[in-house]
Amino acid sequence: MAELYTPEEVARRLRVSKKAVYSWLQRNKLAGIKVGNLWRIPREALEEFTKLPWDEGHATRAAAPSSDAGEWIDEDLERLLILILDELADNAARWDSMEEHERVSWSLDWDHEILDYLGRLERRSVAGQMTPSQSRRYGRLLVLLEERLPVIERLGLTPPQFDVEAAMARLRGC
Repeated sequence: MAELYTPEEVARRLRVSKKAVYSWLQRNKLAGIKVGNLWRIPREALEEFTKLPWDEGHATRAAAPSSDAGEWIDEDLERLLILILDELADNAARWDSMEEHERVSWSLDWDHEILDYLGRLERRSVAGQMTPSQSRRYGRLLVLLEERLPVIERLGLTPPQFDVEAAMARLRGC
């Protein structure tokens, strides 16, 4: 019988939000099985999605060798695109009707991902650790982020902790 994981277990082991896992499932980026209203993810689907063995007891991200930094850059870019394009728009549209605990929970997820993932991408960009393709994708991500700064401010979310315009100018100079 196949090993099955909950979206919560997957989120914890990949160090992403549960919303990211649900988004991947709904967009068919991650294969899952719906049992009633509950999602379950087979181990084989996780191995295909992460391109890494899904060993019991080991967090997949932590187990990755450092030479896979390029893959982690790609994953961070993808995760932030989902956050900025999908989740921000969805949550902004329903913000006023959300319960307080939902807004707080999502705001905390936002803070984590903006501070950790975006900060890590900026450091790697400054250090020249991105491929030209990754730099272009990062530049597009920054454009999208800059366009959405008024929404971020309106919702009281944590903005990027660096000058987005200066980062975009640096990337244009590459």
